[in-house]
This record gives sequence, C-alpha cells and structure tokens, in this order.
Amino acid sequence: MAARVGVVISRDSLAGPIIARLQRSPGVDLCERAPHDPAAVDAAAFSRYDTIVYSPLRPRGADTGPDVAAARAICERLTSVPLAHVVLISSAAVYAPHHQHTGLLNEAAFIARGRSAIADDWHDVERLTAMIGTQSGAAKPARSVLRPAAVLDGGDYFSRLLGGRVACTYPGHDPTIQLLSLDDLAGAVASTVGARREGVWNVAPAAGIPLECRSDALRKTRCARSRRMRVCRPRRTR
Repeated sequence: MAARVGVVISRDSLAGPIIARLQRSPGVDLCERAPHDPAAVDAAAFSRYDTIVYSPLRPRGADTGPDVAAARAICERLTSVPLAHVVLISSAAVYAPHHQHTGLLNEAAFIARGRSAIADDWHDVERLTAMIGTQSGAAKPARSVLRPAAVLDGGDYFSRLLGGRVACTYPGHDPTIQLLSLDDLAGAVASTVGARREGVWNVAPAAGIPLECRSDALRKTRCARSRRMRVCRPRRTR
C-alpha cells in the first residue's frame, strides 16, 4: 500500500527537500506538510495520513538541540491518531561526545545520560515519540529513528562555522567530522518510509573528513569568488 505522509517539520530548509524527495518516491501516494504547531495537531487534522515524518528542530537558528517542550506536546496529541509508521529524524548528537570513544559509534552504543544537555534532550525526544499512536485503538505504529550526522542546511551551526570568513580551531587539534547534505538526508528518509521498518539507524557518510580538509576546500571555493577564508588558531597559553 502506498504511503500517505504528513511531514511535521518546522524548519523550512529541512522540510522542503524532504517533501520534494518523498513526492517523487514511487511508494508514496500523498506527501504534504502537516501542522507543526502543537495547538493544531489533532486526530481530525492527521486522519488523512498513515505515516508521519517528524523533526523536533526549532524553526530557525544554529542550535543543534531539539525543542523538547514542543516535541512532548506534539507526541501527546498524536497518541490517539492511528498510524502505520512514524519516522523520527533525531540526531547523532544523542551520542554524548566523550574522550573515551575509540572511533565511530554504531546504533547499539550505550547512551549515557548526564554528560551533555543536548544529548539528553535528543534521548528524551526519542523516548517521547514511542507514545505516538498508543491510544488510538489500532496496532502500534512501526517506529523508525534516524540519527543523522551534522546536516548542512545553510543555517545550522556547521554551515555558519565553515561558511564564514574565519573558522577557529583548537590549537594542535584537527578533529575528524562527518557532514551530511540535505539531499542525502532526504534520500534516507524516503528509503525509510518505503521500507516501513522498525529500528534505529545512523545516517552518515562512510568516512569522516578532517576539519582542515573541509576548511581548505571551502577556502578554495571562496578564492574563486575573490574571497578568502582563514583558519584561525588561538595562541597557546603558558
């Protein structure tokens, strides 16, 4: 059966590419932006959908954390809506950064609480979405949780950091980062909607890239437009 998808995403730069990709998917009969204001979320408004794609990011800003209060309100209102599938766009930020991490983490990695407020908030949102559809009287919907790496949507933290004229790094440290394009995230969402499978998946490039390499690439791009990007390293303190 073709999916009827409601996209509950308040950030325009994220919602647009995902909706466009889903509308081109052969397994999707309907895809449109659904109300993301908690006050407008009710069973009548969402009765036309059997699949929900939800992102708890705020409408704008460089904040990498979710809006937990809005997520709680939306999930509570969706408890009575009968759905077949819920796709949550979470974040790899749910894995709190720690010096004991030996490399890339998989989905089975233990998520410790109390190390990062942002990580704890993402973990809370993942937990909250488990209540969607549980009081509808129908079968519990399949729940797919996507944990994408940092997504470059033009207004996010990394887009602003790496797209500016100056990017500051910690002296002597060249971290490896993973960055995801909007097209790749939209493709992952479309594949997840088509598969309608329960589970948790990291969404990231096959490998990371050193920050210096990313900065060099951006600097060359800027030079082509007669602009320069300098990588600034603070002086060491004695």
